[in-house]
Amino acid sequence: MTPIPPASGTRPGAKAPGQKGMMDVTPELINAARDEARRFLDKVDAAHAAFKWHPFKNEQGGYVTNHDTKSTAALRRASMDLTRALAELRKRSA
Repeated sequence: MTPIPPASGTRPGAKAPGQKGMMDVTPELINAARDEARRFLDKVDAAHAAFKWHPFKNEQGGYVTNHDTKSTAALRRASMDLTRALAELRKRSA
């Protein structure tokens, strides 16, 4: 018997909603992703505010900056936490 191809707009191997074994996206997961996104945006604002732009260019043609490594490190951590929260959402809806 020939397998039935997936309907348009679905990817091969995707489970239908309500199919046994599928993990649903919960309001808690959505709230966690939203909270991480807000935290990330707060860190973006803090890191951007910490940059001090100088009006002259360096040898490579770019503007010289002086930034706070503490705020950029916090931004990178928030970025990874957001990535994990979004991956959990994708895993649950796959």
